[in-house]
Amino acid sequence: MMFEIYRKEVKIKDNNGDEQVYNLRPLSGRFLPKLYKVLKAMNANKDEENPIDAFEEDVVDALFTVVLETMKASYPDRKVEELDMFVSQNLLKLMVPIIELNVNGDTEE
Repeated sequence: MMFEIYRKEVKIKDNNGDEQVYNLRPLSGRFLPKLYKVLKAMNANKDEENPIDAFEEDVVDALFTVVLETMKASYPDRKVEELDMFVSQNLLKLMVPIIELNVNGDTEE
């Protein structure tokens, strides 16, 4: 029996305004509690113009972990330090696509 792991193509603009394409894999199940913590916080702050502004430190930490672990799974050949810096620079740009990938199953082959 084969198990297919889908990827999601995500396009984000870099600091130079150029569009970059990333193919992301879903999170390992061990990180899903952190993802659901972020979702719960987003839902609680959905009336805010920018819900992340109301996040407590532990929720931002969970969000960072979710995004970093997604990037590590998607690009295992890259150094963790490089991915860590990339996530730091692009956390908000990557947040929604990664949530969609892991919750909605909105994927592309």
